[in-house]
Amino acid sequence: MIDAYEGSAEWRQLRPATHKDYKKFLPVWRERYGDRRVATIDRAAVFKIRARHAETSNRQGNKAVAVLSALLSWAVDHGYRTDNPALKPKRLKVSGGYRAWIDAEIDTFLDKAPAHLKLACLLALGTGQRGSDLVKMTWAAYRGGEIEVTQAKTGERVWIPVHGRLAEALGTRKKTALTILTTERGRPYSVGWFQHDVSHAIRDAGLSGVVAHGWRTTALTWLADAGCSPHQIAAISGHTTLKMIEGYTRGVNKRELARAAVVKLKGKK
Repeated sequence: MIDAYEGSAEWRQLRPATHKDYKKFLPVWRERYGDRRVATIDRAAVFKIRARHAETSNRQGNKAVAVLSALLSWAVDHGYRTDNPALKPKRLKVSGGYRAWIDAEIDTFLDKAPAHLKLACLLALGTGQRGSDLVKMTWAAYRGGEIEVTQAKTGERVWIPVHGRLAEALGTRKKTALTILTTERGRPYSVGWFQHDVSHAIRDAGLSGVVAHGWRTTALTWLADAGCSPHQIAAISGHTTLKMIEGYTRGVNKRELARAAVVKLKGKK
């Protein structure tokens, strides 16, 4: 079934980034479960598969179920079985996530990181995009004071105004490639090498508990703190639903409610 799925028209319609995500699981399942009948996969089997991947992290367990659900939906459409037992299980709780960086951590990184990664940090904080999109941004897409991005993960097209510190950094950056971000040698980045370089720079700066994707979290949190609506944030982030945005605005709303509550409490004294 996995072989057939990877040879299907539906598979070819998926974006390269989705192929990459799915291939973290499909070869493992082909090797581990390839001799088992598709019809015998039941709800209990789904949870066993999730539990095996959750040994790495709850996030991986949830991703495994999402990929398995997509695979089994395809199986239903093509007559391998009549139902999808991987639909809508309760998600495992994911603690921590990609937390936002605090100002002191950003200042430390910008002070100690090499110049090409300082620009990467400013580009991420100024645009709120994922690493996979940061490394694909081109100088040609930066015009009229904004950067145009077609997101690799969602296919969403967004336009981000550039100002302040990022605009200054881009204005003084020497262009050595078509892409804005380059390696220390001036070559375009792959996503994997970019993550590798940033991780090393974070450690070399003496920081811990933060990752590159946290820059996106920081940027979107800043937008929420500035009073941007979910729709305004989504115009930058490229989220196709507002549910994901609510996580950034919820904390701001709670802080405002708490401040209002304390003001009322003071009035009672």
